[in-house]
Amino acid sequence: MHLATLVTLAATASTLATARLDRASHSNRGRSHPSTLGKRAPAPESFRYFATDGGSTFDSHDGVVALRKRGDEARHLARADLARRARTAAKLGRRADQTVHQSTAIYLSETGWQSVCGEVITDEALIVLLPLSLYPDAGVASSLCGQSVTVTAKSTGKTITATVYGGSDRDDYTTFSQAAYLALGGDLDAGVLDVEFSLGASSAEVKTDEPAAKPVAEPAVAAPVAAVAVAEVETSEPKAEAKVEHKTEKKKGSSKNKAAKAAANKAAEKKAAADKAASAAAAVAKEQASAADKQAAADKQAAADKAAADKIWADREAAKAAKQAEEEEKQRKADEEAKWAADEAAKKAKEDQKQQQEKKVADTSSGNKLAAVADTSSKGKSLIGYHSSNCGSSGATDEEPNGSLDWLNCGISKSNPSSGWTPPAGVTLDRITTVSFEHALATNSVWEPCRKWTDLFDTVAAETGLPAILLASFALQESTCNPSVVGGGGEAGMFQITHDKCGGRSTSDCAEPWYNARTAAKYFKGELDNSGGQFLKALGAYNGWYENLSYSGATAAQWSGCCLCQNNLDYLYQMTNGWLMGRTGYEMGSYHNLKVCGHQD
Repeated sequence: MHLATLVTLAATASTLATARLDRASHSNRGRSHPSTLGKRAPAPESFRYFATDGGSTFDSHDGVVALRKRGDEARHLARADLARRARTAAKLGRRADQTVHQSTAIYLSETGWQSVCGEVITDEALIVLLPLSLYPDAGVASSLCGQSVTVTAKSTGKTITATVYGGSDRDDYTTFSQAAYLALGGDLDAGVLDVEFSLGASSAEVKTDEPAAKPVAEPAVAAPVAAVAVAEVETSEPKAEAKVEHKTEKKKGSSKNKAAKAAANKAAEKKAAADKAASAAAAVAKEQASAADKQAAADKQAAADKAAADKIWADREAAKAAKQAEEEEKQRKADEEAKWAADEAAKKAKEDQKQQQEKKVADTSSGNKLAAVADTSSKGKSLIGYHSSNCGSSGATDEEPNGSLDWLNCGISKSNPSSGWTPPAGVTLDRITTVSFEHALATNSVWEPCRKWTDLFDTVAAETGLPAILLASFALQESTCNPSVVGGGGEAGMFQITHDKCGGRSTSDCAEPWYNARTAAKYFKGELDNSGGQFLKALGAYNGWYENLSYSGATAAQWSGCCLCQNNLDYLYQMTNGWLMGRTGYEMGSYHNLKVCGHQD
């Protein structure tokens, strides 16, 4: 047999083998089946072709073709051709193993169990369970166990490499561990994520970097995918049939490839159209959201601008109102001062005339005695000869017309410090003997600090029905008619009003003379009404007295940090038989319990 014939036959046999190889690889690419994915295409069964010259035979067994022929040249040519086709088949096998699969990712909600591949499922490992289309029997281990899978999330673009631990129980879903699902950028609340993946290189893949031939005694060449057989054909008719079969198979393969490509292109076009529509919708939604955000920001800014403008206007109006009120107050005070000055001048002239007519009989140096009272305001009832139902005889005399000290302090005793005060019953304001405020000013210089407040005392007296001499006596006793005095307990003004009666005003505002006087008169009038007109009870309350007040209770504060906070046990006597009679009340009485504080009150 000629050498040219041998080479022709070898080429023909190689073409037929290649056609079979192409069909196997196309089948693998066209479908994702676990029995073929990641493995080489199956080898054909063993066969032998015989040459007609009886000198050559070609054996095939388990994918290996052995060329037996006498002659070194023929062996060399066949070996080189088979090695070249082996490398081509290996490349086709690798492409078939790298098929990209589309799927929907979900994640495992339970862990701690052993997979069919023998590994324990955990949340921390990057684990994948393949869909049934690739792993049809999820209940048994397969050759896919332990293989690496490259996975990419379409929406996030994140890529991981996970290990196969078995099969999922669904056709179109690929199951991942939580660690793998989160690494792909998945949302555990959403629960699904579109992915694409491909299996890693198979351990059975043929390596193509081996030498084309080895110098062995029996020459042989390995073919990784399909066995190649070389046969001698004696006539031109068998050769033509082989060529026709080769062309037919190639045409079929080309048609299938075209159909698959057309289907893939169509699917890609649909996906592109869907992606484009989704992108357009997302752009519209984003634009609408941006417009809404801009409108909301504009509305917010407009509201803020309006609020700021309103505040500026309100502040200006408040400032104007405050300024106007301040000016009105200044004018009012100026008018009051002018009126007071005019009244004072008139009163001073009247008093001067009156003083010339009156005979001064009072001892104005000490004020302890009133030898004769030229002007007494109380000319009706008197306490002289009066007996109260609970304290007996008043002990009132011409020198002490409003009762004795012991009777006024009924129940209080130094010898019995726990005995409590019982206000003498039945003593109303009309029983109290007084002089007029004018008489007090005319007969005793100690009253001089109160002179400039005469109009205030007369006005408040007219408003409340209380005698002006009583209001002036309160002011002289508490502060020497000084509106700037602040007491040890924070008491304010001429009448020493406690803070709880100032209506929330500051100490300085509470000390304003007119407010201070009206507040004191209102308080005393309320105490008088609440006690049923019992004057001594209301008078004691003004100084903090209360029923059953004992000597020890009244003097307890002298050992505290506020010695002047004691109750003045001479208070009733100083007020009734002292100030109300135009005398100097400071010097009267016998308890003098405030002297321990370095001050006589």
